[in-house]
Amino acid sequence: MEERLFAEERCLSGQTDAQFHLVDNGIQTSDSNYRQVSLEINAAAKTTFASAQNSVPILRRVAVRNDSPEPLENLRLTLTAQPAFCRSKEWIIDRIPAGETLDLSDLQVSLDFGILDRLDEAERGELVFTLFRESKLLAEQRVEIELLARDEWGGSSEMAQMLAAFVSPNHVQTARILKDASRLLEAKGENGSLDGYQSGDPRRVYMLAGAIWSAVAGFGLSYAEPPRSFESQGQKVRDPENIVQNGLATCLDLSLFLAAALEQAGLNPAVIFTEGHAFAGVWLCNKTFARTVEADVTEVRKAVASHEFAPFETTLLTRRPSVDFNHARANAVEQLKEDRESDFLRVIDVARARSAGIKPLSSRQAAGPETPQPQGQVAAAPLPETPPLDWLPPEVVEESPQTPQGRIDRWQKKLLDLSLRNRLLNFS
Repeated sequence: MEERLFAEERCLSGQTDAQFHLVDNGIQTSDSNYRQVSLEINAAAKTTFASAQNSVPILRRVAVRNDSPEPLENLRLTLTAQPAFCRSKEWIIDRIPAGETLDLSDLQVSLDFGILDRLDEAERGELVFTLFRESKLLAEQRVEIELLARDEWGGSSEMAQMLAAFVSPNHVQTARILKDASRLLEAKGENGSLDGYQSGDPRRVYMLAGAIWSAVAGFGLSYAEPPRSFESQGQKVRDPENIVQNGLATCLDLSLFLAAALEQAGLNPAVIFTEGHAFAGVWLCNKTFARTVEADVTEVRKAVASHEFAPFETTLLTRRPSVDFNHARANAVEQLKEDRESDFLRVIDVARARSAGIKPLSSRQAAGPETPQPQGQVAAAPLPETPPLDWLPPEVVEESPQTPQGRIDRWQKKLLDLSLRNRLLNFS
């Protein structure tokens, strides 16, 4: 009876449940004003141990929006994580004028390396943001975040650059590949040194990459089907030890395996993504793409046509009998042609990622005796023939204009460039 009389009194006074809730919380603004106070959060959809090691932030934007006609003062915004994969954080906000949005500048959050390092499977996490005025709750927002396994890459849609963290140039199995490659070069009468770009000869670099290819072909690996949409959603990555011990690898595993050996040999590798597929490539001169993630296929074609960049189809490493490096390169070049342009997604340049500070993920396995040769090992693929001299990329020297008209002509030429090299058409 008392509850019904209380409800009738509220109706007579014109108040609603929301209004009484606000009064109970000590908020003196109207219901509409209260609802105009909101949080705007932009956070990473995924995080992993590799992201934490490379200081990739999980918060991209945190803002408090005050659309009410009155200022908000003495606010406190708190962040907690469930589970506790990051340290709690608190922001003290002195004042937000009416109708304005305050973007917080300090978005640094300390991640718990121990929790992320122990994850063997992905788990759901949650970031909980609560806004208080004194002790009264004004707003709350929960943001889901996926905590990936330690050996899981989150895909190019969320963490493209972090792919370079799964390239392991210092792994013991990578050293084994390079030793086998050196022996193959010496057996053919070539210099067995792993000298990267020191020779200044792209043909020498091509032979070095071909020897690494042949050495990996001798592992007798078998192909494993990757998960659907791995190129955008990600997948678990087999490290070199897992690949050698079990003899199984997806196209991405193979690409990262080859990229690790190429990087350790002093070369600049890259991983190419097409629809549902990944394969690798290597720069034949000491260059990189202009960006860590290159989405313009014309830039790739131009580097291939000038013999500066050599892509190769990594899944051919699982063929029996072994396929040589020239055949793998020809197969990859076909995948980059104009009639298959719609399949192309992006190239991730490992050397450019290293320049951006992306470090290799450390191995969990302690150093021990060398892994025995896998059973059923096949013969290494034959080394490719040394490319002819006219195969070398041409030397291009751009003369600086000496007159004002010449400088104007050069500026107009660059301005009318409609490819993605033009920064007016392509910017982050």
